[in-house]
Amino acid sequence: MYDLVIQAVKTLATLYAAPYASIDLGSMPENDGLAMYLGPGSPDAEYFSKNSLNNFDVVLNGKHNNQQTVLKALSNIHVALSRLKSYPSGEGWEILNIRSTTAPNFIEQESSSLQWLYGSILEVQFFMKGA
Repeated sequence: MYDLVIQAVKTLATLYAAPYASIDLGSMPENDGLAMYLGPGSPDAEYFSKNSLNNFDVVLNGKHNNQQTVLKALSNIHVALSRLKSYPSGEGWEILNIRSTTAPNFIEQESSSLQWLYGSILEVQFFMKGA
């Protein structure tokens, strides 16, 4: 189920990632790329029905040879996803909220490629229906 939720977040984030056309799954993006991976998370509450309220972090990293390009793309994703009025759902799950827990921030400029590396974290809250 977590795979479906992270895929839904990735699909949403890609809508706001211009000029990037895609987002890879993984921790380190390719040159001029974005990547995201599922970070730690846990159930907030579990009910007798085995339904649960859950959250997990999504780490979103970006690299580009232009510092403003990567910072703007990450910022656009954070602002857009945290302001949506509705989120995706599927069989047995529903995203309830996405919020920024770590705003896009500078990590390093790679000495070999001169790519600017920025990182950020989104928290995803979702409802999982019991079996």
